[in-house]
Amino acid sequence: MDCLSARSPWERVALMFGAQLGKTETGNNWIGYTIHHSPGPMLAIMPTVQMAQRNSKQRIDPLIEETPALKALVSASKSRDSGNTILQKDFPGGTLVMTGANSAVGLRSMAAGKLFLDEVDAYPGDVDGEGDPIQLATARARTFARRKILLTSTPTIAGRSKIEAVLEESDQRRYYVPCLHCGHMQTLIFANLKWDKGNPSSVRYVCPACEGLMYNHDKTAMLAAGKWVAAPGSKYDGKTAGFYLSSLYSPVGWFSWEEIALAWEQAGSLDSKRKAFINTILGETWRERGEAPEWHQIQANCKGDYHVAMVPKGALFLTATVDVQSDRLEVEIRGWGRHRESWSVDYEIIQCFKTTSAGKQVVCRTNEPEPWRDLDALLDAEWPCVGGGTMPIWCMGIDTGYSAQDVYDYCLKHPQPDYQKTRTNVYCERTVIPIKGGHSSTKLIENISEHDAAQKRGGLRIVTIGVNVAKQMVFNALWKRKADDDSTAGMIHFPLEYGESYFKTLCAEERFVTDKGVEFRKKANERNEGLDLAGYQVAMAELCGISQLTEEQWVELEVRRESMAQPVATLPSVQPSRQVQAERVEERPRETETQAVNPWVQDQDRAVEGGYFERKRGGWLGRR
Repeated sequence: MDCLSARSPWERVALMFGAQLGKTETGNNWIGYTIHHSPGPMLAIMPTVQMAQRNSKQRIDPLIEETPALKALVSASKSRDSGNTILQKDFPGGTLVMTGANSAVGLRSMAAGKLFLDEVDAYPGDVDGEGDPIQLATARARTFARRKILLTSTPTIAGRSKIEAVLEESDQRRYYVPCLHCGHMQTLIFANLKWDKGNPSSVRYVCPACEGLMYNHDKTAMLAAGKWVAAPGSKYDGKTAGFYLSSLYSPVGWFSWEEIALAWEQAGSLDSKRKAFINTILGETWRERGEAPEWHQIQANCKGDYHVAMVPKGALFLTATVDVQSDRLEVEIRGWGRHRESWSVDYEIIQCFKTTSAGKQVVCRTNEPEPWRDLDALLDAEWPCVGGGTMPIWCMGIDTGYSAQDVYDYCLKHPQPDYQKTRTNVYCERTVIPIKGGHSSTKLIENISEHDAAQKRGGLRIVTIGVNVAKQMVFNALWKRKADDDSTAGMIHFPLEYGESYFKTLCAEERFVTDKGVEFRKKANERNEGLDLAGYQVAMAELCGISQLTEEQWVELEVRRESMAQPVATLPSVQPSRQVQAERVEERPRETETQAVNPWVQDQDRAVEGGYFERKRGGWLGRR
């Protein structure tokens, strides 16, 4: 309460408590203090409007009615135009408005210098399509120099808990109490609560310093002699006071240690019950257990017998995927064969550099032309095959999540697929498709933007990939082992040169099964570009028609590869010269003022003669 006073310099106060420890009552007391001592506009927000109405009737109205000082300042609710309704209480110098986090109208109803946000972890992630309710609410206080914001909640899931995120930005105070035997100051933790199995009534607290025993009735003396101790972390913002408290501190007569021991035994091994115990009793976030392959096991099990930048035997066509970052492009090239068996051919990181007029190389960004020229060189390369011959990239997908307009401009310079209702025909080698990640747990190709929307981008249509489905397919492939008959169907192989750093990015996410389906979440402080690109590769193979190829078509691909296998004295350059690359780009048709859409989309009869692939009537490999 001291931190919420008008004299305190703290701007935000966060309470991450177990259930029924006085969080809401703290906010209600602050409301009373504001009406009596520090009047001004105040907004109190519950998770829903219905909860705000119930809190007003059951707590705020009795608070005002039974406190003479407040009753004298707030008009009786029965008088005409009293300014005292269920969700609004007017008083001299200010007003209290109560609303729910599920109402965007309520959140932007007024400017307020004081905000009380209760049970924030129960707030929706997006309210009425207008964004995060906490951000909408705090925007109401921006114009107040001495604003005060109180956020309280029982926490939920680690990494997604709103109150946990605020607490990490605070000075993170915990309540230290003394041992009644040795005086050692300590926080009460569940691990030090001991009892005989099956007999919660035998519960006692063991001091970690002297192993002295304390019992539930000792809490009164311990709490009275305790104090808050701050321990700011690396995210401390300097303006937030944060307090953590578990139900182990619940005063005598409220929630006892015996009841805590009983609740733990009743939870057993069920995650749902343990989650409730961790959240509501210990006041801690629940860390969900996800599945993820171990990078060192994948490195040992999936390494092939081929070298980087070489197309192994069995790979019959190549796809590429590109992840766009602010300072680099990350690219994976992959070969595909029968039964969705695949081989990573190369993983390139195109750092952004440009040459100045003085001939000096300087760092640039991906919104400049230099990295895209380097990507063109990679796309234009002929990739050497084990056994002889070369192979082009058939199709490339580029993530539009960053610098989308630059991706669109690049894609418009290259061939585009023919999008039909039931399939996608990739007619030309070096086709480039703009893609983005979606959240579907059931569809690999989640959506293809409509033709009308594509008109705004010169006819360019964006493919949305169900990344949860794609990454699940990657994990399934990584977990595969050779069958008893030495079959490697569905497996992924990697070159001998790939090292620890790559495999860590490939295993940087965990798989969770939720009520909405399968979901992938990035591990803390891990880079996941390898997995993102591997997931997109699965989708690119599908867009190329890997699931629709007939036995006759697979045989034709194998024959073509064999016929191209000619001994070579030197391997073709993987990085063509800038001059050659520039010439090839100039040869590609460009959009003119009279062209409404990408010409590659319009001209479906364009032939790609010669080379590794030869266009046949009806699509790639004569697909009907």
